[in-house]
Amino acid sequence: MKLWRNTASPVQRMVDFVDAAQQGNFSISLPVTSDGEMGELERALNRLVTELRENRDRWEEQKSIQKELKISRVIQSTLLPTSMPDLPGYEVATLYKPAKQLGGDYYDFIEIDPHHLGIAVADVAGKSVSGAMLMTITRNTLRQQAMLTLSPTEVLERTQRLLLPNMLQQFFVSIFYAILDKRTHRLTCANAGHPPLLWFHGAEQRCEWVRPRGIALGLSRNGNRPVA
Repeated sequence: MKLWRNTASPVQRMVDFVDAAQQGNFSISLPVTSDGEMGELERALNRLVTELRENRDRWEEQKSIQKELKISRVIQSTLLPTSMPDLPGYEVATLYKPAKQLGGDYYDFIEIDPHHLGIAVADVAGKSVSGAMLMTITRNTLRQQAMLTLSPTEVLERTQRLLLPNMLQQFFVSIFYAILDKRTHRLTCANAGHPPLLWFHGAEQRCEWVRPRGIALGLSRNGNRPVA
């Protein structure tokens, strides 16, 4: 596209070119028709407008990313518990601090019945809106399956079977899931690719890693199971 006549002087072409760039038209290029310093100026203007176009494209991309992050934050804010469970004899506290602008992880407390509490800590691979949606689906699926059995391993296996048909190959979910028996104070857990549990023995002032091993949901498509 030309914004000038063939008979226009090099200076007039440059003026028209700059005016077009100021109006946001970066689809044209300035023909280099001059020698010496005038030709260098024409090339410099082309480089400048190219850089402006690239900066605009990056800005538009950032706007799109920020919009996705905003949507994802809204989704995630509805997933985290608004209050801690009331457990006589226990003090329950949580700390959630994403390493990036938006984390793909969540935690949850599930009141299975009057005597059992489910505890989940999970991380969804992917920080986009798609990742946030998968987080929502995973949470709801896990909650539903937690009501059907007191086996953490079976809960994770059932959750995976329901998620797999609609889970894209690039996504997976790591979950540490445990069930606390409030009467016996026994904690039974299973792990699907998540970091292990750190158990602090207050009376002895020491820590112990609890390391049930398993493969993240979505990666274990060959039938490998979480280990209770």
